[in-house]
Amino acid sequence: MGGHGVAFFGLELVPPNPDPTNPQEVIPLNAALAQVGQALHGWGGNLLVGAIVLPVVGALKHQLIDRDATLRCLLGDALRVAD
Repeated sequence: MGGHGVAFFGLELVPPNPDPTNPQEVIPLNAALAQVGQALHGWGGNLLVGAIVLPVVGALKHQLIDRDATLRCLLGDALRVAD
């Protein structure tokens, strides 16, 4: 809804909506939905980063601070063969 258009594997699903006076800019198709979509996109990106970073930090904490076998269990037999 922000006017940028949507392409999927080269197939244009939603065409872009360029500004006739300035072709480098786009005109939102629906300004309210464009703002909501932009906010959700930002929150979703932050949520995805958190969903990746938090388990990695937890596994490193178990390995480096607690010094337990949690990381070995998570990695399975790959580390057990090296022992």
